[in-house]
Amino acid sequence: MKSLHEQFQSLSKREQDILGRSFGVFGYSKTDLRELAIRNRLREDGVEKAKKQALKKLREWCLDSMAWKLRRARHMVDRAISLVPMH
Repeated sequence: MKSLHEQFQSLSKREQDILGRSFGVFGYSKTDLRELAIRNRLREDGVEKAKKQALKKLREWCLDSMAWKLRRARHMVDRAISLVPMH
Protein backbone atom coordinates (compact mmCIF):
# COMPACT_ATOMS: atom_id res chain seq x y z
CA MET A 1 0.00 0.00 0.00
CA LYS A 2 2.89 2.34 0.76
CA SER A 3 4.36 1.98 -2.72
CA LEU A 4 0.91 2.47 -4.28
CA HIS A 5 0.56 5.71 -2.31
CA GLU A 6 3.99 6.82 -3.54
CA GLN A 7 2.96 6.10 -7.13
CA PHE A 8 -0.35 7.90 -6.54
CA GLN A 9 1.63 10.97 -5.48
CA SER A 10 3.56 10.87 -8.77
CA LEU A 11 0.30 11.54 -10.64
CA SER A 12 -0.63 15.11 -11.50
CA LYS A 13 -2.59 17.06 -8.88
CA ARG A 14 -5.71 16.82 -11.05
CA GLU A 15 -5.32 13.04 -11.41
CA GLN A 16 -4.79 12.72 -7.65
CA ASP A 17 -7.89 14.80 -6.97
CA ILE A 18 -10.05 12.83 -9.39
CA LEU A 19 -8.92 9.38 -8.23
CA GLY A 20 -8.76 10.30 -4.57
CA ARG A 21 -12.26 11.74 -4.56
CA SER A 22 -13.72 9.06 -6.86
CA PHE A 23 -12.73 6.31 -4.46
CA GLY A 24 -12.43 8.22 -1.19
CA VAL A 25 -8.78 7.22 -0.65
CA PHE A 26 -5.53 8.76 0.58
CA GLY A 27 -7.21 11.44 2.66
CA TYR A 28 -9.78 12.52 0.07
CA SER A 29 -13.48 12.38 0.84
CA LYS A 30 -15.60 10.43 -1.64
CA THR A 31 -17.27 12.79 -4.10
CA ASP A 32 -19.88 12.17 -6.80
CA LEU A 33 -19.14 12.54 -10.49
CA ARG A 34 -21.04 15.80 -10.92
CA GLU A 35 -19.14 17.55 -8.14
CA LEU A 36 -15.83 16.20 -9.47
CA ALA A 37 -16.67 17.66 -12.87
CA ILE A 38 -17.43 21.06 -11.34
CA ARG A 39 -14.30 21.03 -9.14
CA ASN A 40 -12.04 20.18 -12.08
CA ARG A 41 -13.83 22.31 -14.69
CA LEU A 42 -14.58 19.29 -16.85
CA ARG A 43 -17.67 17.63 -18.22
CA GLU A 44 -18.65 14.39 -16.52
CA ASP A 45 -17.34 12.33 -19.44
CA GLY A 46 -14.06 14.25 -19.15
CA VAL A 47 -13.79 13.23 -15.50
CA GLU A 48 -14.42 9.59 -16.46
CA LYS A 49 -11.75 9.79 -19.17
CA ALA A 50 -9.22 11.38 -16.78
CA LYS A 51 -10.02 8.74 -14.16
CA LYS A 52 -9.46 5.91 -16.65
CA GLN A 53 -6.15 7.40 -17.78
CA ALA A 54 -4.90 7.82 -14.21
CA LEU A 55 -5.94 4.26 -13.34
CA LYS A 56 -4.15 3.02 -16.45
CA LYS A 57 -0.94 4.72 -15.27
CA LEU A 58 -1.22 3.08 -11.85
CA ARG A 59 -2.09 -0.30 -13.39
CA GLU A 60 0.93 -0.17 -15.72
CA TRP A 61 3.18 0.71 -12.81
CA CYS A 62 1.77 -2.18 -10.77
CA LEU A 63 2.25 -4.66 -13.60
CA ASP A 64 5.89 -3.56 -13.93
CA SER A 65 6.58 -3.73 -10.20
CA MET A 66 8.72 -6.47 -8.70
CA ALA A 67 5.97 -7.33 -6.19
CA TRP A 68 3.55 -8.07 -9.03
CA LYS A 69 6.11 -10.17 -10.89
CA LEU A 70 6.86 -12.19 -7.74
CA ARG A 71 3.14 -12.69 -7.11
CA ARG A 72 2.62 -13.96 -10.67
CA ALA A 73 5.64 -16.26 -10.39
CA ARG A 74 4.33 -17.73 -7.14
CA HIS A 75 0.90 -18.25 -8.71
CA MET A 76 2.49 -20.05 -11.67
CA VAL A 77 4.55 -22.30 -9.38
CA ASP A 78 1.53 -23.11 -7.22
CA ARG A 79 -0.49 -23.94 -10.32
CA ALA A 80 2.29 -26.14 -11.74
CA ILE A 81 2.56 -28.02 -8.43
CA SER A 82 -1.19 -28.63 -8.39
CA LEU A 83 -0.96 -30.19 -11.87
CA VAL A 84 1.75 -32.68 -10.87
CA PRO A 85 0.17 -36.10 -10.26
CA MET A 86 0.53 -37.40 -6.70
CA HIS A 87 1.83 -40.98 -6.35
